[in-house]
Amino acid sequence: MPESGNTYKIINHKNGTALDLSGSDGVSVTGWDSHDGDNQKWTLNEEDGLWVIVNVATGKFLAPEGGDEGVNVVGADEPFQWDVRNEGDDEGLWRIFVPHSHLNVDLDSQGEDEIPAGARVQLWGQWAGDNQVWRLEDGMNNHSYS
Repeated sequence: MPESGNTYKIINHKNGTALDLSGSDGVSVTGWDSHDGDNQKWTLNEEDGLWVIVNVATGKFLAPEGGDEGVNVVGADEPFQWDVRNEGDDEGLWRIFVPHSHLNVDLDSQGEDEIPAGARVQLWGQWAGDNQVWRLEDGMNNHSYS
């Protein structure tokens, strides 16, 4: 599991983009080309077996805009607790779920094989797509966490 209180870049397994909180509106979360900006760094804090994910640049919390499939995942003012689970037997890959749900954080592929930088991040039901699988890189020295 991640270490509580540590800062990570959350990298999509399918296309290598990072979870990026918009610098312009401070709310939109997309998959964007990885860079050293604090808007792509997230601190994971464990609370009672669930995880609160906080953006380093703004202090905003990673949260869904609602509880339905297809809603945006955004930077919110109120904390949200996520269920972070290993993806299969690979210790270095993770899925980020709404607790007690099949909905997880999904880089919107719109059914395409290639996902461009800037794709929105949403909740979607779990399926075998790598666009729902994430790698945690140390936010300080870019080493993968496993």
